Amino acid sequence: MMPGIEGTELCRRIRSRQRVPYQYILLLTANNDKQDVVRGLEAGAEDYLTKPFEPSELRARLTVGKRILALQRDLIQAREELRFQATHDALTGIWNRGALLNLLHRELERALRSKNTTCILMLDLDHFKNVNDTHGHLAGDAVLKEVARRVVQVVRAYDFV
Repeated sequence: MMPGIEGTELCRRIRSRQRVPYQYILLLTANNDKQDVVRGLEAGAEDYLTKPFEPSELRARLTVGKRILALQRDLIQAREELRFQATHDALTGIWNRGALLNLLHRELERALRSKNTTCILMLDLDHFKNVNDTHGHLAGDAVLKEVARRVVQVVRAYDFV
C-alpha cells in the first residue's frame, strides 16, 4: 500500500543485497489476511504487525528485533575472534605457520603471474635458549613479543610477518 512499491517487494530488494550487518525488518501494514502475513515473511521480514496496532506490542516486537541484532553482532565478533585465533600466534599476534605458508603460496603464485620477485626473510634469535634458561620462559615470551612488535613496526603495511 506504499506509493510506487509494495512492502513485500521492498523486503525482497533489501534481502537481495545481503548486507552485513543484518537488517531486521518488521512489516507494519493494514493487510491482515493470513496470506499477506505469509507473503511478507517469505519475502524476508522477521515480523509482521497489522494496523491498528497497540504501541506496547510494537515496542515489544522492536525489543525482540534489537535482541536478535545484538546476538548477531556478538556472533560476528566471536567469529572474527576465532578467525584471528586460527591464523595468528597467541603470544606474538603475528601470522602463525599455517596461515603464513598459505600467504606465501599465494604471494609466490602472484609473483609468478606478474613476473615479479618475492623476498622472504627468516629471522633467528641468536642465543635465545640462553634467555629462557637464564631468565625463565616469561622473559623469553617478552623477548619474542618485543621482537615481533619491532619487526611489524618497520615493515611495509602490505608485508606479512
